[in-house]
Amino acid sequence: NSTTCALQTCLNKNTYKPEKCDERLHALYMCCQKMYNDLLDKDHHHGDPVSSL
Repeated sequence: NSTTCALQTCLNKNTYKPEKCDERLHALYMCCQKMYNDLLDKDHHHGDPVSSL
């Protein structure tokens, strides 16, 4: 996904200063959180237990 690629590109360019990529790392975290929440919502609406994840 483009968020992952943007983080990887930033880290490659800023090898000795990864803190310059904090914004991209946060964006990746938010993307993963949204995906996780979407999965939970989908399972909840279908009556599947969350433990099936």
